Amino acid sequence: MKWKLFITIFLSSLLLVACGGEKEPAKEAVSAPVVNEEETTKPKEKEKVEEEEESDFVFFDEDDPVPQKGGVINGDQIKELIEYHALGADDKLVEVVLNDGVITATIEVQAMDGFPATAPAEIAYSRMGDELLLHEGWQVLTVNFVDIGTVSMNRSQQKDEGFGPYFPTIEIMKQLGVE
Repeated sequence: MKWKLFITIFLSSLLLVACGGEKEPAKEAVSAPVVNEEETTKPKEKEKVEEEEESDFVFFDEDDPVPQKGGVINGDQIKELIEYHALGADDKLVEVVLNDGVITATIEVQAMDGFPATAPAEIAYSRMGDELLLHEGWQVLTVNFVDIGTVSMNRSQQKDEGFGPYFPTIEIMKQLGVE
């Protein structure tokens, strides 16, 4: 009895599979350009050159005070870099000094409505780190944010997950007393 049931189910399944292969109704003919196999398998020389140019392209802002990344920077360039990349419109760089590989800065940041008082400092330090880590000539970045707190990190504390080096925001927040 079990065999008869098994054979019946098996044949029914086979019949369903066989009937399921009905042909689809004819579709409308669409004219498409004829493409030679050569054109689809081999890129043209012109395309190869364009691809190479794109991979070598590095974006830089012509207003950037230090457009060349990776070089050694000096105190004046650090000042310009901080003012250009890290400060908001109403923020003020009070002082910046580069001494024996230690950058020490004092910054007055303006409060942002609806955010904690430390938020502008977190943002400014993060932006500073992002940009300064692309340059050589320093090992420690210490920033005193007036009436907020001080953040200091060694270059060795940087992280890089494929998008460029940065200082972890969690560490910046901890040093500012935000947990």
